[in-house]
Amino acid sequence: MKKYKKFFRFLKEVGVYKQYIKCTDFESTFHLRKNLSDFLSRAHRDEFILDAFSWVGTPQGYRFWEKINAWWSVNNGELPADFKKTLRKLDNSKKQ
Repeated sequence: MKKYKKFFRFLKEVGVYKQYIKCTDFESTFHLRKNLSDFLSRAHRDEFILDAFSWVGTPQGYRFWEKINAWWSVNNGELPADFKKTLRKLDNSKKQ
């Protein structure tokens, strides 16, 4: 899993590593892979978030994961200083 070190570091820096792991349901037919290692080994880096699970059904919501996916895919995981603040605003699980 050395190959994915930057990806996991990105998830941890953003503060969503645990949520990503929890949301990844490898029992479903959504991505047709047997486990996370198999999925990541076959997926292109741009698909690591995009195809890992359905964002709509998560507590955080679609827009939250869409933003994270965009920064990982388009900006190669480089985060702006205010990224976490932006995510807090989008995180449906934090709203009352």
